Formats: sequence, structure tokens, C-alpha cells
Amino acid sequence: MSKKFLNSIKTGDVEFPIPTAADDGKVLEYNHAGKKYEFVSRGLDTVSFGISSSFGKNSYVQFSNGLIIQFGQVYYTQNITFPIPFPNACLSIVLTSYSGATYVSNVSKTGATVKWSDNNKGGYYVALGY
Repeated sequence: MSKKFLNSIKTGDVEFPIPTAADDGKVLEYNHAGKKYEFVSRGLDTVSFGISSSFGKNSYVQFSNGLIIQFGQVYYTQNITFPIPFPNACLSIVLTSYSGATYVSNVSKTGATVKWSDNNKGGYYVALGY
């Protein structure tokens, strides 16, 4: 199977060609329906989009704007330790359960305590923070 690369991005009814490394630093102009669009190319094939991640049983994705999403699987009632600490705060933890009710307590930058009402099951968590 051969790779197919996009050569344009469409937003609404406007289609912009994707710049190449040769366009790096240039002001690119596109006209569509009487409107002029300008942007500065940053060599899209060499730029880092500011996302770091680690994937495994407990994983995270960290975005350049500071948002961090962490997720994983937990069994029984336990203290969870996030894969990386939130630099500022954990804003929310969402639990899904195999069965029964779920509870979260002792939320911190580094983890939380999770509990399932039946104590014999587990589930998954997603934590959001920055």
C-alpha cells in the first residue's frame, strides 16, 4: 500500500494548499470568493506541534497550551498516581465503572483515591488538568 499525503486543507468552502519546507518563513496568500487569506508558513514537515505523550496502561497527552489529559485503568479501591504530575491543578477526574457506583477523593496534582461501591471491580479514569 502506498502512502497518500494531503496536499490541501479544506475549511468550510475554502481550500488552502499545504505549504512545504521550501515555503518556510514565507507569507503565503490565497484568494477565494473575493477574500484574501494570508499566513506565514513554518515548514510544516519539520515543526513540532507541541504535543508530548506516553501510552501504556496509564497514559497521558500534554498539549502546548498546558492542557494535560491523563487516563488509565484501575482495579478495586486504590490510590492512583498520575503518569506525570499536573504542574498547577487537576481540574476533573471522570471514572467509568464495570459495575456499581464510583467515588473520587483526595484529588491532588499527583493522583487521587478512587473507590467502587462493590470493592471487587474496577474501571477506567480520565483526568484533566494543567
